[in-house]
Amino acid sequence: MPKGVTLEAMEPLVLLFPAGLVRGNETLASIINISDANAFVALDKDPSTGKVQAIRVALEPGMRLVLNRSSDAMVAATDGLPKTFKLTKPV
Repeated sequence: MPKGVTLEAMEPLVLLFPAGLVRGNETLASIINISDANAFVALDKDPSTGKVQAIRVALEPGMRLVLNRSSDAMVAATDGLPKTFKLTKPV
């Protein structure tokens, strides 16, 4: 996902970002901006090592997310159905 692009969920949506998105002393909030404080954000950890593997963000319809750094992203759809979201380039 390119830096500065806005992703808006059109339906409930779970996104996974690589753990390396946040580096050093950075905070999640300095890299991932979410329009709603009620969005669910969690760190997925390897159960055997405790090492963070991914950053999980769950958005409800209408919630928007902007990254302050370009990153890979993956939609986690447990139901196997396509998910709908809108991407908007920065102005």
